[in-house]
Amino acid sequence: KKKKILSIRPNLITLYYLFIIFLIYNKGDGKLINKIIKIFSKKKIEVIDPRVLLKDNLCNIKNNNLSKFKNIITKIKIDYYFVLAKEYGLKDKGQAIIISNDKIILEEDNKGTDFLINQFKNKNELAFLVKVSKPNQDLRIDLPTIGPQTIKNIIKAGIKGIIVEEDKTFVDNPKLTFNLIKEYNIVYYACKL
Repeated sequence: KKKKILSIRPNLITLYYLFIIFLIYNKGDGKLINKIIKIFSKKKIEVIDPRVLLKDNLCNIKNNNLSKFKNIITKIKIDYYFVLAKEYGLKDKGQAIIISNDKIILEEDNKGTDFLINQFKNKNELAFLVKVSKPNQDLRIDLPTIGPQTIKNIIKAGIKGIIVEEDKTFVDNPKLTFNLIKEYNIVYYACKL
């Protein structure tokens, strides 16, 4: 969770950089992160794309299990939900949404994905978590991430599946994450448009 800027007790150098980012601190994570990357670049500090180093932790199509769930969701619906999540990402408020009956019912904010999932209360509703990178996001920083805790929260909430972005979403502990998806019969689909 991002601290309130007035709660930070900076030294002089930190105060200088806080002053530089002050006007955009609450305008969305994307704008803030892009500004910080520019500051690093001016200091000749290279920000590298972690996907190069963590290839085994990227969501990909090899774990897609749509064929088991064609009676509850289609590829056309998945693509539509993916587009809705991308459109939400344009607001620069979050990377995830929960969709039911072809409508966004909950949106991620600065409290994060776990908080979003825990807000879902209707276990009888067919709902899906969609987590994607934001359009125009610098992919070197803050890629969407799922993991065992995400899946446990989905199971507890009664959400039927998760749709992520292929090659742009990290998986923490992939073996355990995909074992949970399989064990609890959760829809998983890595999408690319």
